[in-house]
Amino acid sequence: MYLLKPTGALLACILCAELSCAVGEGCSDFCSLAPSSQGCKGLNKQQCTVSYMAKGDFAMPCSWTCAGCAADGSAAKLCESLDETCNKVPKQCGELCPLNNLGGGSCTSITAGAAACSNHYIMRGAAAVPCKWVGCKCFHDGANMLECRNLKCGIPPKTPAPTPITAPPTPTGPWPTPSPPAPTPSTDPGTQWKTGLLTMWATNDALIGAQCEYANSPVDSITDPVLPKYLRSGFHCAIGMSNPAFGKGENCGKCYEVKATSDTGQGGTPGKASSAVIMVSNGGAGGDAHFDCIMESFYKITTARTGKFDIKFRETPCTEVTGPPVAINWADKNAYYCKMMFENIGGWGSLAGVRACIDGTRCQDLQLFAGATWTNCPQGEGNSITFEFTQTPPSGTSKKVSCSCPGSWPWDTGYRCKCQQNF
Repeated sequence: MYLLKPTGALLACILCAELSCAVGEGCSDFCSLAPSSQGCKGLNKQQCTVSYMAKGDFAMPCSWTCAGCAADGSAAKLCESLDETCNKVPKQCGELCPLNNLGGGSCTSITAGAAACSNHYIMRGAAAVPCKWVGCKCFHDGANMLECRNLKCGIPPKTPAPTPITAPPTPTGPWPTPSPPAPTPSTDPGTQWKTGLLTMWATNDALIGAQCEYANSPVDSITDPVLPKYLRSGFHCAIGMSNPAFGKGENCGKCYEVKATSDTGQGGTPGKASSAVIMVSNGGAGGDAHFDCIMESFYKITTARTGKFDIKFRETPCTEVTGPPVAINWADKNAYYCKMMFENIGGWGSLAGVRACIDGTRCQDLQLFAGATWTNCPQGEGNSITFEFTQTPPSGTSKKVSCSCPGSWPWDTGYRCKCQQNF
């Protein structure tokens, strides 16, 4: 009798049988969690409880233990099509009918998880934008926007006969106008030009709930002067999975000069090529070299209201950032835990590192938490705190800026300290 070496498929079936699971069963549970490409080990407690890791076709939630964060193998599921499970994207207007229309509302208002998120869409004129769950929040999926000028539900859809591809109609308004005035393109040579794709994300109210968190509570506003001009005027975008990658938020606040390379979009959408400098405010755009931009900036770059446009882009300094940075306590008042936001970062817009010192003696390097927020402050109370910001431009030569904040530490939620200088 010969013994055969078990195949990968056979091992999967054995393991699944031991776990009493079926292929795909319970996989939707992972849709409300964030995938961790490096596994569960090394995540802090807050990250651990909202993450999972994948091993082949198996997905396992991360679980916090006395030894730190670890993969919970007892809760492993065989999920061969997890992306498809969590991202059911309508491809035709008729497929929107079973979903809930939020009208002029926002996908960010849906907080009940991935299933609820993918069951909604918004309308902007004739443009229908499905909602998409990214990480642990619901966002507008501008990359899969549909032209649905005469959407009628309740009537069984007829299978349309193939027709020649024609330019999609331009949706009608009303549309917001940029206010304050649009940032002007940078004159700095910046970095090397790259090619990519531009789509329209949403209107500027979507800044609240975006993954970089700039306008989230306790700011909770899209007009607060603490926000740089790019964010207040709608000149900001979500980025995709790579080139540039959103990651944990390392590229939040960076500025890019984006130029349309044609007067017409893919599929013939009419427009007129132009350019603008935008700031990164969100992730979830998907794909490589993809910018999913707020309407004001999208229109400035393309002179169109919708569509997919080929672009070239390069990183550039954020020349429209004026005034000093502002440090804000994003968490509850706590001498042993902090979550900090640093708004209005000039120069190249993002931070490579932050170091904090209580009373000038107890010092510790902060860690990027998520988006543009930082954690891991030195512990304890004090009479002052000082932050040292480090920024590394594309040239690789780092620069440091100090921010002195007198007064007792820790701070109340939302407390602000205006720094003395910017990059």
